[in-house]
Amino acid sequence: MNPTFNVRKQSTIVLLGSLLVQLLVTVVKPGIFGHWLGPLISLAAAIVPFWYIGKQRLVARSVTASVPVPWLTPGLFLAMVAGLFWYAGVVDAYLLDAAHSDVIPTVQLFVKRLLTGAVPYDTITEFGYYLAPTYLPMHWLPFVVSEWIGMDARVWSLVLFYVLALVFIRPLQHSTAHPRTASLLAYGPVVFMALLLLFQRDDMGYSIELLLAGYYLLFCRSLKTINPWLAAAALVCILLSRFSLVLWLPLAVVVLWQQRGFPFILKVGIPVLSGILLLYVFPFLLERPQSFMNAQDYYALAAHKEWSGQSWQQAGDDPFQISRGLGFAYWCYRMIPGTLAERIEVVRLLHVCMALLTVAVFIWLYFRSYRAKMPLPVFLMGSLHVYLWVFTLFIQVPYPYLFFIPLAVSLAWTAEVYLSYTVETASDQNR
Repeated sequence: MNPTFNVRKQSTIVLLGSLLVQLLVTVVKPGIFGHWLGPLISLAAAIVPFWYIGKQRLVARSVTASVPVPWLTPGLFLAMVAGLFWYAGVVDAYLLDAAHSDVIPTVQLFVKRLLTGAVPYDTITEFGYYLAPTYLPMHWLPFVVSEWIGMDARVWSLVLFYVLALVFIRPLQHSTAHPRTASLLAYGPVVFMALLLLFQRDDMGYSIELLLAGYYLLFCRSLKTINPWLAAAALVCILLSRFSLVLWLPLAVVVLWQQRGFPFILKVGIPVLSGILLLYVFPFLLERPQSFMNAQDYYALAAHKEWSGQSWQQAGDDPFQISRGLGFAYWCYRMIPGTLAERIEVVRLLHVCMALLTVAVFIWLYFRSYRAKMPLPVFLMGSLHVYLWVFTLFIQVPYPYLFFIPLAVSLAWTAEVYLSYTVETASDQNR
């Protein structure tokens, strides 16, 4: 057997196989491997491909000719429109009632308050119970547009996800030796949406998480091209929405400072700081300075309620939201002694420690060997991919929709490695 073919075939199997496992465990059949084994398999499916690719030497694929690929082919346009109508028809059955889920009603309330001149970050009592305003501006500001045009917020989130995903896909279509595969990649966002709609319909019906996943795809685009301005725009969106990557940022700063120098860090950092000040601190946080900490306290309260189980569960049943085979919260619930509050506090500490440990390991790996042999976009995107899986798997309440973001980044990283790079073999080096 040709050793070159064998190594490259193995790389493809590892990349695509790990991605399929992630989709199986978190989307298609959550809990298929049980409460204990499921999180371990998800974690392994994130770590193994990075570890395997890290053992190889990657080189950019040679492109013999630039193949023009249109932004939106007729087939892709029809697929996206069909997806929008399908999504709109499905989610129409999910009433936007805080009694079922307060996610979208909260977003709508933020928008309504802003448009009527009220204070968005006042305590929410309109749903018949106390709710601290937990969403940062880029979690709800984009839905001012959907309110103006009269579009369902969930459908609008899918429109924005399509747009942001195509922004990531575009450079891949022009930097690969496989233009047909790259053309098919453009259908990835539609396929991803279809899988979620088929197997995670409730979470698609009650959340706008696709928009937040789109922010991360935009950031992946900036990591591919190492574009400071695009990175700054994406980071503002991320840090003012689902800011899970905040503990990963020191890794990015260290690596990019070493590779691109301090001016590059300033080109990213100054616009990010300015965006946070202009979009959050000055218009909202200074008006209600206690709102941010109130939101964090409310998350702890909400976790306690979830760990206490649902009202429809029988006494003695495992709490529903942490016993779905999606995270390590169930391990802690079963193995850590003490009250619920004490166990939750241990999980929160473990969550932070595992995230920081992951970052420390990647910094060590980078300076030990990866700096020399792994392309910068692959390392940054790959480390983010593993970090997000660790962060989400160790979260105190692993809601299924929270996995939309690490799944989107896994898709992005797999596409980047598969389409833009190839494994260099001994025969390549001898040519």
